[in-house]
Amino acid sequence: MLNYIYYELLRLYSNELEKENTVLFVMGFSFADEHIAKSLYGGDSNPTLMIYVICYKSGSKVEIEGLFGRTNIKNNNIHFITPPQKDAADGGGDKLNIPSRT
Repeated sequence: MLNYIYYELLRLYSNELEKENTVLFVMGFSFADEHIAKSLYGGDSNPTLMIYVICYKSGSKVEIEGLFGRTNIKNNNIHFITPPQKDAADGGGDKLNIPSRT
């Protein structure tokens, strides 16, 4: 019974990601669970899906990019928000790295 519920939830999740103009915000997920993450890897099936990944460590962006592959990132389906970094030109203030809307 538990397996049935789990797979039903995954099916509902996948169906929601297929809807036009869907936006998904991801926080605290390493993309290590392949059953959940594989729904996101095939972003070509829904070109209007936008994914915003909030990274807690600077190195997380590189790791997650490797999981997604170049297709989704090249098509601007996936955006990363990374931790603040010190900006020397700005007097050392913190600057949050948020993707621009281009």
